[in-house]
Amino acid sequence: MLHERVRKCFIATNIVETSVTTDGIRFIIDSEKVKEMVYDGKYKLQRLRQFNISRAGRRGPGVCYRLYSEHDYLNFQEYSTPGIHVVPLD
Repeated sequence: MLHERVRKCFIATNIVETSVTTDGIRFIIDSEKVKEMVYDGKYKLQRLRQFNISRAGRRGPGVCYRLYSEHDYLNFQEYSTPGIHVVPLD
């Protein structure tokens, strides 16, 4: 069948790692970049800050190409900080 030869390419933010499950993905290119909401106490406002961290999941057999070193990978935090700990509860 023709559709079996079609490759899908998704370009997505880290939200895909926790909220969307897509079957048939065999290759992941992981840039380790993530944007998270943080509270800036100096200016008393919330803002998005880019972090270097990766939590790419895998659902089946495939290949993950990481755009960072194994040393960096082994030093990543296992889990991200929950939002309740980084933004005010106003």
